[in-house]
Amino acid sequence: MPQPSQTASLKRLLTAPTRLFARSEVLQKPSPVPSANGCYAWYFREVPKTVPTRGCLTFEGKTLLCIGVAPDKQDKADSRQTLRSRIKRHYRGDAKGSTLRRTLGVLLEPQSGFPLRRVGSGNRITLTRAGEGYLNQWMEAGIVSAAPAPSHEDSNECSILATLRGREGKDRAWGQGVWA
Repeated sequence: MPQPSQTASLKRLLTAPTRLFARSEVLQKPSPVPSANGCYAWYFREVPKTVPTRGCLTFEGKTLLCIGVAPDKQDKADSRQTLRSRIKRHYRGDAKGSTLRRTLGVLLEPQSGFPLRRVGSGNRITLTRAGEGYLNQWMEAGIVSAAPAPSHEDSNECSILATLRGREGKDRAWGQGVWA
C-alpha cells in the first residue's frame, strides 16, 4: 500500500491535475502523455444522462467518473502497457478492448442509436464502425484525461478509489462518487 505522503500526492494529482488532455492531444505525435507506469483519471465535460453524479469529485466544471492504472495488472510482470498506450487504447480502440468505451457505448446508446453487438463467436461485444465513430466524436467533445500521476507498485483502481474517497477498503462503484 502507498505511504501517506504518496497517497496525498496521488490524490492531489488526480483530483487537482495541472493539465487535462483532450483526445486529439493524446493521439498526436509526439503524445504529451508519458510512456511510463502510473495512474490516470477521466474527467467528463458532459455526463451521460443515466449516470448519477451526486458526490462525484469535480475539477474546473468537469466530473471525475473513472480512474485507471497502467499497467492494468501488477501481476503481469511482462506487461508493456504504459500510461500512453492505455489512454490511447481507450481513445482510439474499440469497445471490445476497452471497458471505458464499452461502458460509454451502453450509456450513450439511447442518444446515439448504436447498441453494442456480439461479434465473432459471440463471446465479445463491440460497437459497429459507425458506433465507434460516434463514440470517438463524443469522447473528443465530452471527455478529457487527467495528467498522469506516478503510482506505487501496489496501486490498483480499488485502492486509488478508496484514497480518493478518503476511506479504506476495496470497493467498486458506478455513479457513487467515482467509477473504477
